Amino acid sequence: MGKYIKTRENLIAELKDQLAALRLSCTSYDKGNRWEAKRLATAIHILLHDRGRTKSLSRQLGLKAKLRIPSAVQPMRKSSDGGMISPLIVICLTQENGKRAAFFSPIKGETSDYKALQFNDWWEENIFEQTYGRNTSRKNVVFSLRDQDGGSHVDSHLTDKEYFGLKYDGDPNFCFNSETGELSGPAFEVATGKKIILPSQPGEKPIPDAPFAIVRQIAWEVDKSFELIGY
Repeated sequence: MGKYIKTRENLIAELKDQLAALRLSCTSYDKGNRWEAKRLATAIHILLHDRGRTKSLSRQLGLKAKLRIPSAVQPMRKSSDGGMISPLIVICLTQENGKRAAFFSPIKGETSDYKALQFNDWWEENIFEQTYGRNTSRKNVVFSLRDQDGGSHVDSHLTDKEYFGLKYDGDPNFCFNSETGELSGPAFEVATGKKIILPSQPGEKPIPDAPFAIVRQIAWEVDKSFELIGY
């Protein structure tokens, strides 16, 4: 079978298509279509991941080494909407469908507000260790969502323990009571600016379903990194 080589112009057109898909999925996600995180994981994989003979689109174009990706991993602080900034994502309280706490992507601020990392450092960075009990990286979350949990395939099982826990069990170090609206776990004391631990109360349960919010925030970081180099 012959090989018919794509030109650089062909590959740039592909890059623009993938970035357009990423941005449209981000907009759709923000309108409430959280399942778009599955398509975001696939776009992120195509743009950035190299494995064996498979080369990412950014590498084929010689762009990957130029990328400086803003990392939204931050120490915990008070957010403007009352949530707590954890590494990468936010926990907020909402009255939608009764009292509940859920993970959200903050997707705010300028890229200059964040440290800029080369790809491998960003990809492997621990995005939960600073605040919560679970440990995982962007790579592990994107892989699980894309390879096993609906991005490009749905498996009958998940192989990443941390991903499974974040999606279905929640983090045991941070819990919520839907009756009282009480949270327990790591928090921010406004008066002193110090991290505190809110004591647990009867009836509290861990907050599940973090991976979609994580991938939405990763997509923001990826989008900004390509914007910075002119795409």
